[in-house]
Amino acid sequence: MDRPNLIQFPVEKTRKSREDVSVQLSINSLTDRRRIGFVLSLMSVVMMAVYLNPQTQGNFDVVRYSADGGRMIASVNATDEALFIRNEDLERHLASELAKPSRIPASVGRQPTSEDLLRDEDLKSRYRFEYRDRFISKIFLPEGQGLDYKPVEIQDRQRLLEKYKELFYSDVEAVEPQVGSADSNLREETYAFIKNKQVVGRARITLDRYGSFYSLEIENQAN
Repeated sequence: MDRPNLIQFPVEKTRKSREDVSVQLSINSLTDRRRIGFVLSLMSVVMMAVYLNPQTQGNFDVVRYSADGGRMIASVNATDEALFIRNEDLERHLASELAKPSRIPASVGRQPTSEDLLRDEDLKSRYRFEYRDRFISKIFLPEGQGLDYKPVEIQDRQRLLEKYKELFYSDVEAVEPQVGSADSNLREETYAFIKNKQVVGRARITLDRYGSFYSLEIENQAN
């Protein structure tokens, strides 16, 4: 019996849609597997490179946690975890030392000598030195060097000589001022070096008209 009003179900289209979905799922699954395989291969290469590189062995640090919850720094090839327990007292001491503003830079190769301090701090690296044997015999200001070599003001010359007396004489006990002289342009001051209550030598200091340090010359220098 014919049924003209019955709508036929599109069996062929349904079957084709199912086949298309199945093919698309297969393609997606294959793509995902390829991606996963590529990532795993890349990770294997990286791990192998790190393992074979001698520069990284022994230097790769990780953070471990001890049984009591404290953190420890340990190397991959470390065998004794007790060596890597944090020393909090040492860390606090290092932190306080690093925070000090008067800390000497680590790049300093040696402590400055008395001569370094005289030349660079008191005289501002502006003066030339002459020597006799191992002692300073003359300090003078180079002429014609411009404003960078203008005389340094030294308020207490006697104290300067007492501070650095070992640079001029051996075993000097005291420095005493003596009578000086002056003219319109320069003024001279004379100081005696005392050893065993005897004058073993003198220092003649020349000042400019403004009272700034111009030169120093040692007389009767003894070894």
